[in-house]
Amino acid sequence: MGRYLLKRLAQLAPVLLLVSVIVQATLTLPSVILSEASLSFLGIGTPPPAPS
Repeated sequence: MGRYLLKRLAQLAPVLLLVSVIVQATLTLPSVILSEASLSFLGIGTPPPAPS
């Protein structure tokens, strides 16, 4: 039983890591967008011809 559990966990570990990275990126991206929009609104963002 213990061997099976360790073997199964070893197979699932990369998937669980990938899922956690995707979730973290999904939750972080809106705050980055909001921060950039706030800086642009205040006039201290990127200059107008440069894309962000």
